[in-house]
Amino acid sequence: SYDTPVWLHEGLAHFFEREVDERNNTFDSGEGGTADMTSKANWKPDVLRLINSGEAPRMAELLQLKSYAELKLPDHFVTWSMFDYLVKTNPTGLAGFMQAMKNCLDSRGVPTGENLPEWHRAKFKEHLGMNYAEFDEAWRSWVLLNYRGPGPKGTDPSAPATPFGGRGMPPVG
Repeated sequence: SYDTPVWLHEGLAHFFEREVDERNNTFDSGEGGTADMTSKANWKPDVLRLINSGEAPRMAELLQLKSYAELKLPDHFVTWSMFDYLVKTNPTGLAGFMQAMKNCLDSRGVPTGENLPEWHRAKFKEHLGMNYAEFDEAWRSWVLLNYRGPGPKGTDPSAPATPFGGRGMPPVG
């Protein structure tokens, strides 16, 4: 048994959670750490800002994250957005890629995650049809076309993300 890359867990979790209710998000961190969090419902303007400023993490960078404690708020925005892109543009490829990521077996057929970075790279290309640089460019282009316009009712799409800092937990309900 092995853990798949952190970006997969966090991006998929944010995607499904936000499909249910954009107002309530959960964030993971390492033991004894505090996660970078936001109570903001509309993340699209933040993703756009990251892309336009050249600060959006790239797939190759996200793959290097080894623990939830390493995730910063921009990583949360971007991993969610990457899943948003993949689900909406290539659900079949994404499904194949996700299945492949759970089948990194050694020569005896035991799931060990041996050479997981190389496995990830090969299966990403095989199922999604792009290398990391091509993916980054395709995702950025898609976001620029699809994340313009109004956000959820009552939100200001131009407002920056507001991390909680020391102000407590996000509202529930």
